Amino acid sequence: MTNNKDLLFYARKIHECIFKKVNYFLKKYDVTLHQLNIMTYLYEQEAYSSSQKDIEKYFDISHESIIGLLKRMSIKNYVTIEVNPNDRRSRIVKLSKEGIEKYDEIMQFKDIGDKHLKNCISQEKYKILEDIVYEIYTKIDVENKSS
Repeated sequence: MTNNKDLLFYARKIHECIFKKVNYFLKKYDVTLHQLNIMTYLYEQEAYSSSQKDIEKYFDISHESIIGLLKRMSIKNYVTIEVNPNDRRSRIVKLSKEGIEKYDEIMQFKDIGDKHLKNCISQEKYKILEDIVYEIYTKIDVENKSS
């Protein structure tokens, strides 16, 4: 490696490292990070449910990918998928009782991961980093939506 600090390279490596560690941790719960993200999204929705289309838009996931992901979650009884009675072309995805219990179980350990990240740098630097990363994300997200 060179001394030239390639920010995008390091950002990708950090993402890959965290992704691997989280998926390794989640293995014992039979959940992937992508599945946990969807569970989190549904957990935060009214009645723990959302349309499949809204999930696709929120995560910017293709229709085919979300169908496979939700099917695997349904097989594990983490979600239920029903035809929308108001629009038969639409599907309603709901976090099941088992999904809520699994989510609650996993979230008990969320603070451990957060603490690990915060221990990497000082609290002051962490807050600055958090603000910078959020600012970059919101600007990139706006650019993506306008193109």
